[in-house]
Amino acid sequence: MLQMPNWVVLGATGRNAGKTALGVWLIEQLRQRVPVCAVKVIQAHAHGQACPRGGQGCGLCESLQGLYDVQEETGHGEKDTMRFAAAGAQKVFLVRALPEGMAEAIQKVARQLPDDCVVICESNSVMQVLRPGRFYLIEGPDGAWKPSARKVRDLADEVLKGDQQCRKQVLDDLMEHLPLLRRRFPVQVTVEQARSLLLQHCPAPETQWVSVGQSYGRVLAETQCAPEPVPPFDRSPLDGYALRASDVQTASRAHPVTLRITEEVPAGHCAAGRVEPGTAIKILTGAPIPEGADVVVKFEDTAFTDETVTLFRPERSGSNLVRAGEDLAQGAVVAEAGTRITPPVAGLLAAVGRARVPVFCRPRVALLSTGDELLEADAPLVKGKIRNSSLYAIEGYLQRLGAQTERGPIVPDDAQQIAQAVAHAAEGAELVVTTGGVSVGDYDMVLRAMERLDAEILFWKVQMKPGMACLAALWHGKLILSLSGNPAAAAVALFLLAFPWLRRAMGLQTVEPERFPVRLETDFPKASPTRRWIPGVLKLSPNGAWLCSAGPGGNGMLRPFFGADLLGEIPAGSGALAQGATIEAYRIFRADE
Repeated sequence: MLQMPNWVVLGATGRNAGKTALGVWLIEQLRQRVPVCAVKVIQAHAHGQACPRGGQGCGLCESLQGLYDVQEETGHGEKDTMRFAAAGAQKVFLVRALPEGMAEAIQKVARQLPDDCVVICESNSVMQVLRPGRFYLIEGPDGAWKPSARKVRDLADEVLKGDQQCRKQVLDDLMEHLPLLRRRFPVQVTVEQARSLLLQHCPAPETQWVSVGQSYGRVLAETQCAPEPVPPFDRSPLDGYALRASDVQTASRAHPVTLRITEEVPAGHCAAGRVEPGTAIKILTGAPIPEGADVVVKFEDTAFTDETVTLFRPERSGSNLVRAGEDLAQGAVVAEAGTRITPPVAGLLAAVGRARVPVFCRPRVALLSTGDELLEADAPLVKGKIRNSSLYAIEGYLQRLGAQTERGPIVPDDAQQIAQAVAHAAEGAELVVTTGGVSVGDYDMVLRAMERLDAEILFWKVQMKPGMACLAALWHGKLILSLSGNPAAAAVALFLLAFPWLRRAMGLQTVEPERFPVRLETDFPKASPTRRWIPGVLKLSPNGAWLCSAGPGGNGMLRPFFGADLLGEIPAGSGALAQGATIEAYRIFRADE
């Protein structure tokens, strides 16, 4: 999908909706403020295919050679494109393209346009390959919707009546978004695109040495190998008697075999002698296997006195022996670089003598909340205000993952104050996470704050719900990730976008979320024009994995995340889903997190 944030697409639900007249008027209004260009895109159809417009053959499709044709319009007349030129558009292009050639045609046009212009584009079909800064659908006078309009309806920023009021609405909206339209950063990127852009700006983690007892949850910076086998010798896994299997091959209940006990060997000691024919050595758990013995028989399977042990069945050579190197052979890899140190890993590291281990430094994350409506958690409630709950949930998730966090003060809805707070927070952190103020309202100031800092905008808005309002920027090498003030939206964006970056910043081998198919335990009644994620709890049954509700609550609440360990993905363009429907699920935390 092509990301063109400086394009404004005008579509129509039917014929005679007035989109060309609107485009001409917008060019006239904008040309004094910004450079304006215009593009008209017509989707052609293969030769012999019925005209979807019901025409008798205008020649447009039949005359097309190849997949597309791009023509710069320089003449005069009453054609739509020439009207655009007469209105003041600096460059005007007519594009005819088959569906399979549409993306390439648009890219060719884009290369011929000035970098700082706003592009007014008339088309419905272009939305199949393009994500513009704004997309308006104009309703025709008859109220009917042609197929090309129905396909892109859910992509429209506004659906408007084709009248004078429509013109004012569109112009007001464009003036609000004009600074964004003239910037060359992606708008409404996919989750995968956003994640990729963030990972491109992840610093290589530094290394430090810590004691193995303080290493839990940290990530190994160097592969660790065993300088010696674990265990270092053959040992007994139980309390019993070490003996020769050949001495008891004839043993039975009717004809038991009795052996003489020569000594006792506790853990931490070695036998003074070896096991000779007709003898046994009493051995305790963890003690080295005496020479001559090839089996250990547990106490419960024998009859014994202080001097003898009697056995009632044959024993197989090698039974109940833990061989040297059975846990780890000498030279074997204990754990590779990029492995999170869990209790078993720490135990093995200690077993091979690694009292101190090299680990990656934990990424430092600064947290800021913006919003005049926010109160600190311990503040008394004031009418019209809410306590800052979202930031505490985010901080907890970050700490659980392994990040170091520092929470800053609440910042008012003021671009200058937000810019100053972000700059200060970035001094001591690799990542600054903000919440609130990242949409397009009058009091959403984060984007304007980034402009004041002259930060490089990586993307603004992500094609997902909840969490669409999301911005990423780079300032002096520090990453800034601005999330919605909606607690659920912030949590989803954190899991899908921030966690992969953090995992890489921590030095982990695997950064992408783990995903697998699950079935819905209950109906999902909503249509989903955009990809949607819902929290849930993984339950396993004989007939597969299920995504179950984690608790009641709406999209703006944290209660649905109680106990949640999965995010289920509802595909874009899906209608209501019935119980038992199969979807993809993303694990919020991996097994070792």
